[in-house]
Amino acid sequence: MSAVTRRLVHLLLLGSVLAAAPARAFSEKGEFAVKGLGADTCRNFVKAAAEKLASVAEFRGWVEGYLTAVNRYRPDTFDIAPWETSGMLLSLIRAHCEQHPDDRLFEVVHQLQLLLAQDRLATRSEVAEIGEGEQKLRIYGEVIKRVQQALIDRKLLDGKADGTFGPKTKAALETFQKQQNLPVTGLPDQQTLFELLLRPRLKG
Repeated sequence: MSAVTRRLVHLLLLGSVLAAAPARAFSEKGEFAVKGLGADTCRNFVKAAAEKLASVAEFRGWVEGYLTAVNRYRPDTFDIAPWETSGMLLSLIRAHCEQHPDDRLFEVVHQLQLLLAQDRLATRSEVAEIGEGEQKLRIYGEVIKRVQQALIDRKLLDGKADGTFGPKTKAALETFQKQQNLPVTGLPDQQTLFELLLRPRLKG
């Protein structure tokens, strides 16, 4: 796990946002069936991640399937994780699991999606391609609007949040990245999005 990733997950752990709690169930006794790798424990997941076992990739698929089902069945939801990559989500899960080895994975993922739901996309948004070469990103226009509004709120960007990624937005992101001691890319990468969009809410 990189130093930057450790920094990000530490923020989540401080806020106890992934503290396990009973998932919503569909029987009077709170019983429901858990399929696949979600029934496993955090302890086994951390061990598999440390040993780079194939089951980690399988669990990534399980998480992606779980979140796809959330997108399908949760009301007013188009995308529960509009900018978070699977890699970031697995890092967050692993960080929690290292602190709570007896938790079951489906509970951790359940709590994670409750956190993500607060900033979900409720409706479809067009996808824009920004950057060049290896730094090219695909990102929802709605997420660009949120980035712009966050920069405006910090007085780093003038004008209105219109969802168009131009030179002024890029320059404002570069300023923000310098302030936060992040790699200066001028792009809304994972580290930058975490610091700009998610960290302020965790501190609130």
